[in-house]
Amino acid sequence: SDFQVAWKRFRQAKLPELSLELVDEGWPSEALELLSRHTACFASDDVMRILDALPMDLAEDLERSLPHWISADALPLFQKRGRLVRWLVARAELLESRKGSPDAALQLLGAVVSMALPHPQLTACALADEASDALHRRLRRLSHFPTKPPMQCMAF
Repeated sequence: SDFQVAWKRFRQAKLPELSLELVDEGWPSEALELLSRHTACFASDDVMRILDALPMDLAEDLERSLPHWISADALPLFQKRGRLVRWLVARAELLESRKGSPDAALQLLGAVVSMALPHPQLTACALADEASDALHRRLRRLSHFPTKPPMQCMAF
C-alpha cells in the first residue's frame, strides 16, 4: 500500500535532512515537531542548521512557541551553547527591528533564559536586563531609536 511505502521511506530517511527540507518547503512547524518527537536522531549541529534555516516571518503562534521549543527540545542537545546563544541574540535583534518593539525579542530571550536556568527568579531578570540593555545600545547605534533606557525586569 501507499502507506507502507511512505512509512518505509520515512523510517530510512535521515531525519535532520528531512527537517531541513520541511523548513525549506515552508513547513517549519512540522520540522520542529519532527525534531521534538525524534530528538535522539539529532545532534546540536543539526539543530543549528534547522534554526538557521527558519524564516523571519514565522506564523505568530509558532514564533510564540519557539522559546519553549528551544528550551525543552533543542537546548538539551547542546553541550556547548555559545552558538545557540549567538543565534538567539541575532534573532532577537532581527525580531526587534522587524516588529519595531523589543517585546518579541525579549520574549524569545527571556523565556529561554527563564526555562534554562536553575534559579530563574534570581538570574533570568538579571540576564534579561543585560540583554535588553545590550540590544537597546546596539539598536540605538544602528538606527535613530530614542535614547531612553529600556525597561528593567522586576523579580517577584
